[in-house]
Amino acid sequence: MNKSLRKLNVNEGKRTVVEVRDDLHREIGKLALLSDLRIYELANAIIEEALKDQQKNQNSNKKVKYVNQFKYGTLRQSVSKHQIEQTFMRFQCSHVNRRAMEKKLLEWINSNLGKVLESPRKEVFKIGSPPQNFKIVEVNENKKRIKVKFMKKGTLLPLEFWRFDKVIELIARGDWIRLGTSLKPDDPSTIEWKLQEHAKKLYGRKTDFKTAPHIGDILVLSGMAKYDYARNPHSNRKNQALKKV
Repeated sequence: MNKSLRKLNVNEGKRTVVEVRDDLHREIGKLALLSDLRIYELANAIIEEALKDQQKNQNSNKKVKYVNQFKYGTLRQSVSKHQIEQTFMRFQCSHVNRRAMEKKLLEWINSNLGKVLESPRKEVFKIGSPPQNFKIVEVNENKKRIKVKFMKKGTLLPLEFWRFDKVIELIARGDWIRLGTSLKPDDPSTIEWKLQEHAKKLYGRKTDFKTAPHIGDILVLSGMAKYDYARNPHSNRKNQALKKV
């Protein structure tokens, strides 16, 4: 191998040396920066994923070949850029879901658990088909999600904590951000598009639920945001939008 190796300090408390090729180190570094992760967290996740794959496919001819040589806590392996990206997305999902919800919001949700709530969109936007009343029926801090139940049809919808964090982050600058209420959004500047694209990457799926209006409802009811119309720069039409209070 012509490419040089870098030695990374994997654990601040217990020092373990892992040798990584320069090109892979750069790719891991780029991906880690995207979500403010430490390189050793992502590197460990990649190695763990590689070992799991190897155990499941011991008799198959895989593109990735491993040398099962453990010495001084070191595992040498050949990993493609694609594998790093795929493992990163799976790891990022679990990492993001470990984040705690905004304290003020979580307190409001817990205090309104089981209560029938009316969507503030009904009053603000005067839409033809009014949104259903709903209630929060579950708060699971271990799984980092809540569940809401829509009163008319009894449908249950899980809403992960990261979705709230994402929307709070989007409106943090104080600008009006359009909701994008379509089930299959095509406008990258809307909240719905950003949530669905993030979910597709995190969970590795092609579709996602429509959640932006329901996240918005809870943020507005909790006093953290407000609704109004904002002009769509593409069509010049007024669209439903959310803004930080």
